[in-house]
Amino acid sequence: MFFKKILFIGFQKTGTSMFRDIFRANGFTAAHGRSAGLCGNNSEMILNAVHNHFICSDWCENHLSIDILKKIKNKYPDALFVLNTRPMWDWIESRFKHYDWWFNIKNRKPQLLQNSYFDPTLISAKNADIFFKQRNDFYAQCFEIFKDSKNFLIFDITQPNSIQYLSNKIGFNLQYEDRSYNKRTLNEITKGGKYKILDVKQKMFNKYGEHIMSSAFHYDI
Repeated sequence: MFFKKILFIGFQKTGTSMFRDIFRANGFTAAHGRSAGLCGNNSEMILNAVHNHFICSDWCENHLSIDILKKIKNKYPDALFVLNTRPMWDWIESRFKHYDWWFNIKNRKPQLLQNSYFDPTLISAKNADIFFKQRNDFYAQCFEIFKDSKNFLIFDITQPNSIQYLSNKIGFNLQYEDRSYNKRTLNEITKGGKYKILDVKQKMFNKYGEHIMSSAFHYDI
């Protein structure tokens, strides 16, 4: 094993639960999401979770702040930082489907963070733009922070044999079962949610173009 810790710093809906499950199945400790204290950008709770686990993933709706990311990087210079990603529109659609399914199909009350700057229950072009900017800004700052770093990996979860690629990078042969990173189809959410998503998709592709909305990486807009 080349690295003492692995931090999956990509957003929700980029394979975060998949990484948790795979690494736990291979005997590693994994912190994931709200239950592990990774939400809300509480520096003390996040650093404690990182200290006590081999991998961390899923930093909830508002995501990991750049300031806390820098603290982790400085404290754990031997850690691997993985920017797990997927094509932009696939990711935005997956977030909308996730929220619609939980809140409108499963009737779960949304646990909004106090500093949330968007309503995850609202499927709209405005929210899609917020997601777009949130990810683009974070990626740009990551590329600056980890410029020329050997401990930074951009990992597109949609690429063939992606887990084997990750295994090769970390020097450990991860045992895993093939599973879809995209759990829900549009037919599994509410009809209203489905039609809103299709409408937002058209607006986003018209605004930014197919090339950018189909890219898993950052573009200056």
